[in-house]
Order: sequence, then C-alpha cells, then structure tokens
Amino acid sequence: MTGDKILTASALPFPRWMKWAGLVIGFYLLSDGLRRLLSGGGMAAFFPCLLIGSACVFTAGYDKSMFLSGEGLVRRTFFWGRGKEDLLPWGEMEEIILLPSQKGTGAIFAKGDRGIRAFFPEISQEEIRAAAALHAPDLKISGRQ
Repeated sequence: MTGDKILTASALPFPRWMKWAGLVIGFYLLSDGLRRLLSGGGMAAFFPCLLIGSACVFTAGYDKSMFLSGEGLVRRTFFWGRGKEDLLPWGEMEEIILLPSQKGTGAIFAKGDRGIRAFFPEISQEEIRAAAALHAPDLKISGRQ
C-alpha cells in the first residue's frame, strides 16, 4: 500500500452500473452458449456466446485508479483483484505540465521522453501546485495560470 491519497484523479473508463451490466450480460451469454452447446447446437452456436460473454465478464473486472500521494503519482490497475501498482516518485518527475479546464485540471507528469497523463476532476491547478510544492519544491511546473 502506497502512502495517503492527496489528490485523486479520474481513471476508470466505465461507470459502476456499466460494470454490473457487463457482468450480468456476460454471464447470461456464457450460460446461453453452454445451453446451446449441450442441446446439440454445436460449436458454431456456442463460440460467439463464449467469446462475447467472456469479453463482457473480463471487462467488468477491470478497475483502474490514479492518485497523488506523499510518495508520488500512483497508478493502480486491477483485473478481478489481481494487478499491479506503479509509482512515479516525486524525485523522478522532471516536470508537471498542467492543462486547466472547466471540469478540472489535466496534468502530464513528465519523466524522460515519456509522461503519464491524469485528469483531476473538480480540482484546481493551485491544489496540484501546492501538493507538488509540498513534496518536491524544486520540481518544474508549467502550464496556463
């Protein structure tokens, strides 16, 4: 478990209702495909239900979260409880590029020639600047003010 959450970014592409709907539809298609196979429909009737149902169930188990902590930017990706946690420490960040919008603030956390994009809904760029100043006072922060 990585440090306390300071600011939470939006990372989940699917709302919770869509995950539950995908799970229900996936199990329905899997059971219908199994019914077709056992009733003599053959693999031609079973395979599409298996393929689409498995994709629905697999997608319903996907969860992603991003947040700033005292240690840096944390990105968690899980599939049905198993996954990984990536940490971009404050000390390894070269620059934070802020992209303010009406609904929040986008940020690019640059490290070398790559960066990690995150969107912080309903969070102003001043809050991100304050968090960065607290944990990495020498970090370059650019973007519109």
